[in-house]
Amino acid sequence: MAKPQDFKDFFEGFSRDEFFYAHDTQGVFTYLSPSLTAVLGYTQDEFKTHFTTYLTDDPVNWEVERRTSLSIQGTEQPPYEVSIRHKDGSVRWLEVKERPVRSPGGEVRGVEGHARDITARKAAEADLRKVRAAVEQAGDAIAIADLQGTISFVNPAWAKMHGFEPAELIGKSLAMFHTAEQLRLDVEPFNARVMSQGSHQGPVGHVRRDGGEFPTWMSTVLFHDEAGRPVGFLGLARDISEEELRAVRARLARTVLARLNTSGDLTAMLRDVSRAIRESGLADGAAFDTGEGLLVWDGEGAHPGAGLPSRADIPLRSDDGAMGTLVLFSRSPKGFPPQLATFFEGLGASIAIGIRRTRAEADLQRREERYRDLVENLEELVLVLDLEGRIVFANTSCQTLLGRPVDQTVGRPVSEIVDPAYHDALAAALREDASKHRCALLTASGESLPVATSCRRVLGRKGDEVIRVIVRDLRTENLLQEQSARVEKLRSLGVLAGGVAHDFNNYLTAILGCLGLVQEMPGLPAEVPELIGGAERAALKAHDLARQLLYFSRGGAPDKRPLDLASLARDSASLALSGSAVRLETDFLAQALTVEADASQLSQVFANLAINAREAMPGGGLLRLEAERVDIGPDEARTRGVSPSPYVHLRVRDQGAGIRPDILERIYDPFFTTKGAGSGMGLAVCHAIISKHAGAIWAESAVGRGSVFHILLPASDKTPPVEAAFSSLIVPGSGKVLVMDDENTVRSSVAAILKAAGYEVAAVADGDAALARFEAARAAGAPFRLALLDLVVKGAMGGMETAAALRALDPGTRLVAMSGYSEEATPGSLAEMGFAAFLPKPFQPHALTALLADVLTRR
Repeated sequence: MAKPQDFKDFFEGFSRDEFFYAHDTQGVFTYLSPSLTAVLGYTQDEFKTHFTTYLTDDPVNWEVERRTSLSIQGTEQPPYEVSIRHKDGSVRWLEVKERPVRSPGGEVRGVEGHARDITARKAAEADLRKVRAAVEQAGDAIAIADLQGTISFVNPAWAKMHGFEPAELIGKSLAMFHTAEQLRLDVEPFNARVMSQGSHQGPVGHVRRDGGEFPTWMSTVLFHDEAGRPVGFLGLARDISEEELRAVRARLARTVLARLNTSGDLTAMLRDVSRAIRESGLADGAAFDTGEGLLVWDGEGAHPGAGLPSRADIPLRSDDGAMGTLVLFSRSPKGFPPQLATFFEGLGASIAIGIRRTRAEADLQRREERYRDLVENLEELVLVLDLEGRIVFANTSCQTLLGRPVDQTVGRPVSEIVDPAYHDALAAALREDASKHRCALLTASGESLPVATSCRRVLGRKGDEVIRVIVRDLRTENLLQEQSARVEKLRSLGVLAGGVAHDFNNYLTAILGCLGLVQEMPGLPAEVPELIGGAERAALKAHDLARQLLYFSRGGAPDKRPLDLASLARDSASLALSGSAVRLETDFLAQALTVEADASQLSQVFANLAINAREAMPGGGLLRLEAERVDIGPDEARTRGVSPSPYVHLRVRDQGAGIRPDILERIYDPFFTTKGAGSGMGLAVCHAIISKHAGAIWAESAVGRGSVFHILLPASDKTPPVEAAFSSLIVPGSGKVLVMDDENTVRSSVAAILKAAGYEVAAVADGDAALARFEAARAAGAPFRLALLDLVVKGAMGGMETAAALRALDPGTRLVAMSGYSEEATPGSLAEMGFAAFLPKPFQPHALTALLADVLTRR
């Protein structure tokens, strides 16, 4: 015999959709099986309250207390439904079966019950009621029958269409709705296709109660039992008799014409028309081939004609020719009834007219939008005036060029924005057609703006005559003309500077050579070497000046070499501040601040920034230079337009008046300046130089609080070269050396130095003389060991051409180039021409003799 614990284990093991419970005669739960949590979400302890606690307000619960009271009184109740609140707030439906629990003496001591979740069943029943209501109220005739054709359901529309009441038809055969001929020709082939395909649509003849025959469009599906066996048919019939067909055609025509008369997107319009055709029932699908490689149909996914046996192509023709094709699809192998052909052709003609109109409207709108977009985005100011000179249109350049809002300009006389000095010229321009004038307009701030105007009379949008005025700002054109002359002057100065530097270096070469030779003379008074050293240092300072001139004349790509940025910035700024009341202060962290850069170009940057700071502090102040090495990450690198890498960050901080925000964003623009006598090129040059060094420059400023210019330059781990100390020691050597230089003083001093070092020297002025001496020496059996050639020779063959000729005579000849200035001479190009070394002018005797000794001892 089973024990109570066995039953408890049985109860507690029930499924997730039911649970057991018990409560006392007061209605308080005394037992709940664990499956309660799966059904209602509550734990057993949470739910042990009075049985009414979680009931909803649904009217079905009005009977719950009465039924429970009867159970407590000892009357067993039939199953009943309860609406209860789930822990998550949703409503659940339970079917409850209760019985009273009695003591051995027969007294009722409580109630035991079983609750089962029927929420899904209730939802299905509700859905079924909705479906049944929809079917009952449907306009289409619907019938359900078994495979033998015995009717189990018809809706009112089916009964009415055939002249019956629904109740009369239940249990009858579908054959009663067809004549013998219709059964043979229509119904039997139709049902065969349904059985083989699972569904079918097409025309089928029907007969009414009074014997009258009429055509229908049938759509029938085969339905199955749970095992998948076919058990019956569901059929939908639509009367397509002429009267009904005329009504359907009229409704469809009105719907299509209404949509065609609505302006809008062509694709959307055709999709709506396609939907209307399908919903009319005259076709099972409709699509449009617009002639643009695009099929437009109602809905998305597969083509509406996929798998349908019949198709009709209706050409869409208008006076302009074919506009495309209306493609109709039918489930019936017989296709469409003949009486629809003319209707669809007329519908196609209407659709073609709608397509043509919609395309024309869309094309006009596109052209207007393109024209408006073009006009609105022109840099030139475009005005349209009426014949009285009143502004009826202005593009957005009215705001950007004149600072006048468009809405405050339109409607005003054009004379209000024209400089009074040009009012007479304006009146003349408005009287003429296709006139061009130069005048001046007034900005919102009262500034006179030089412009060129082009006026032409045209027809406005309303067909009235208007004057179209195109205004071109002449400020940039005037400024470019001025700057063109200035740039030409700078170019001439650059050429001059290069020539001066070349000659200057020649003279310095002679001076340094002579000073070196004098210092080698024996028996000089004790104070002479010191005086010579002073002269040599002065000559080297003059060489620095010549080098600056060369950098000015050369420009272009930077000549990058490792250098100490802190020292260069300090020296350049200090020189620029000489003679001013501005004090220079530096704060450089004790770390390497090395970059690879062109010292001359960066010196120009620091000098320009110092000069700007000096002009911003005319009464004196503090200019502070701060620098440190930093690592720039990806985010900041994107912000600054550089690559993530270590950089030297230099800050140039002044105490000037500051820069207004509207000016700050333009300070790097070429030719922009707030100084009456300025060129507007200083900061533009700074920006260009820093950019060429793969760096970044930006400014922060507040009016009245000074400015800070930030400079980022890629850091380098190389060590800046230490400049060699000056030495007058001549390195001895031997052999024949050919010297070519067009400057007599250079030629003489170089020859003297080399003779003092032990060489046999021949000195010539140009390439022709060098070739003659070279060939003569070879013919005499005493060839030159080395040729020292000046690259630039005025009016004669220079060093590059001479080197090529000498190598043609003797490829083994050692060649050394020297020059005070040459744009073409680079180490790579000189090596390709056969030069073993390059000696820049001016040079010291020690540098000359040491270089030649090195070249001659190379293998």
